[in-house]
Amino acid sequence: MDRLATVVKDHSPQYMDPISARAGDIVHAERQDDEFPGWLWCRGQDGKQGWVPESFLELRDRFGTLLRDYDARELPATTGEQMTVHEEVAGWARATNAEGRTGWVPTRSLDML
Repeated sequence: MDRLATVVKDHSPQYMDPISARAGDIVHAERQDDEFPGWLWCRGQDGKQGWVPESFLELRDRFGTLLRDYDARELPATTGEQMTVHEEVAGWARATNAEGRTGWVPTRSLDML
């Protein structure tokens, strides 16, 4: 269920052209995230890389099959801005801002209403 949130700490995306893939695509899982457990650094078939929630993958050795469509795009967030949060995964929220742009924001940057 969608929820409203207010940005309490600015966030700037770290990766401008990250991985995105469709359900069924295979990615190479290279390492786990020390800061946000539950995320894996993955490389897609097109060479693009980024963080993917481990729960979105069916893993076999160092390869994972995506269980759903996924886009690692981060969303810039400015303190005071309101967003609609669609889901939360391991310290991150997939949200949409007032301009209609959707992406990932760390939950520590948000105050859920």
